[in-house]
Amino acid sequence: MTPGAAETAGAHFDARVALAGIGMTNDWKAQDGTEYYAMQAPNDINKNVDNMQLGNWGYGIPATTANGFTKIDSGLPDTPAWVHGLRIIDPTLGTVLDLAGQLDNHNRITSADPRLNGVVLRRLQYLLAEVPTP
Repeated sequence: MTPGAAETAGAHFDARVALAGIGMTNDWKAQDGTEYYAMQAPNDINKNVDNMQLGNWGYGIPATTANGFTKIDSGLPDTPAWVHGLRIIDPTLGTVLDLAGQLDNHNRITSADPRLNGVVLRRLQYLLAEVPTP
């Protein structure tokens, strides 16, 4: 299923957490009664394709506050300052040099290892504890 397809098909969630910059397809609409949260590394590789969609592929609607998501800090590091500087001079080269870090953080956010992803795991536990059960 494409991102948000379950909701588009009629499923209801009390809360939904988008990890690693996953967004929704253009036909997605936020549902009343659902709380939306997003956790993403500051340099997650998916940020390079925010607002892009081709058919059912991509994230035409990114998981941002403008789209009804509450942003939660992932605790994952940002791109090193020297790469930010390089992006001013040569955005393509800066992105290529940081690709390993972008991919690493993208993958770390779904890790069950608290040494790699402790902040996200703790925040997910907190969110799950706060969601009312039927």
